[in-house]
Amino acid sequence: MHYLKSQVLVKDQKRNCLRFRPNESWNHVLKKAEICFWLQRNGYEFYTEAEFKTGGRCDIVVYSPEEFIVEVAETETQASKDNKNKTYPAEIRWVNAGTPFNEKDIQ
Repeated sequence: MHYLKSQVLVKDQKRNCLRFRPNESWNHVLKKAEICFWLQRNGYEFYTEAEFKTGGRCDIVVYSPEEFIVEVAETETQASKDNKNKTYPAEIRWVNAGTPFNEKDIQ
């Protein structure tokens, strides 16, 4: 447990807060907000826009009660998904920005 925490740069991360980047679409931000709302309500510890020591930045990294990464896909190419699946330090749970949120997508 807590392997993933050692792989993330601390920087200015704030626990259980929604952060987004200026280039993200409204649908992308809303989907992240829905996911974060569900995670918060269900007792998960998460950080958004987490940067890895090995490079790359994920939408949401979840530390507990289990460790995984959530990526919201909207215009993501399959090559980009494959690269993240190979290089990110934990399992990625992919969620489509254009579909209604379903908690089963991240469980």
